[in-house]
Amino acid sequence: MALPYTDQVAATTHSLLESTSVDNIYGSAPLVYHLQETGQIIGRGGDHIQIPIEYQKIAAGGSYQQDDILNTSPTDTTTAVKAEWKLYYVHVVITKHDMLKNSGDAAKVSLVETKVKNAQLKMADLISTDIFSTNGDSTTGVTGLRNAASTTTTHHSIVTADFTGWVADVDATTSAISFARAAVTTTRRCW
Repeated sequence: MALPYTDQVAATTHSLLESTSVDNIYGSAPLVYHLQETGQIIGRGGDHIQIPIEYQKIAAGGSYQQDDILNTSPTDTTTAVKAEWKLYYVHVVITKHDMLKNSGDAAKVSLVETKVKNAQLKMADLISTDIFSTNGDSTTGVTGLRNAASTTTTHHSIVTADFTGWVADVDATTSAISFARAAVTTTRRCW
């Protein structure tokens, strides 16, 4: 049987161990992090998420003279978008054996904290992927921004035909860019 340590320094010295792990797996999730930092991702309960939006200008209004008859008809100006809650999960599994090994003074890096941090990164990665996808209202993930930019898709329970202001502005005109090819003369001098 070979000895586990043949170097006296390795056998008698602890390794330098940083106090936290470093993410080297997950993609960047800057939008999710920005929303969290600015308090935009806050859930306080409710049957669904509902946000009132103004969808129409008031019809009555304008200039008048002396005894003109003024238009006083009411105008409904507000509706609401409705979004269903989306649920995500990440499993954190730690065996009792690993927890016993990673305890007390010997635990320089908390295995539980490392696993929880990894789970948070996984969650941000999942949500970020869905945010930039084509997920629609009926899917299990967050409604994707590409769906929100659609000119024909029902988005958060509003049909584009019912509220044309809900339709994304898309510039469908395209034109090819071409570059003129210029004659290039190169001269090399050798010394």
